Amino acid sequence: MDKKWRIVIFDIPESRRTVRNKLRNTLLNWGFVRLQNSIWVYPYECEELITMLKADLRVGKDILYVVAEKVEYDKNFKSRFNL
Repeated sequence: MDKKWRIVIFDIPESRRTVRNKLRNTLLNWGFVRLQNSIWVYPYECEELITMLKADLRVGKDILYVVAEKVEYDKNFKSRFNL
């Protein structure tokens, strides 16, 4: 593990609510933790998963994948992942 956070940020319009819900459920099932409604964090490499989700859900630029070295107030997330 490289001690970096993977952050998924999305902005999917209300008109595509079903897609947005499918994305949220997938992230939840993979173990991501919600930081805010459309911002999710995960401590492990997952770029391939996000790339596949973008293609499968046809959302392209509506999802951003970020790799960060630090997230403020991450104590709660670290405990959720037993880090």
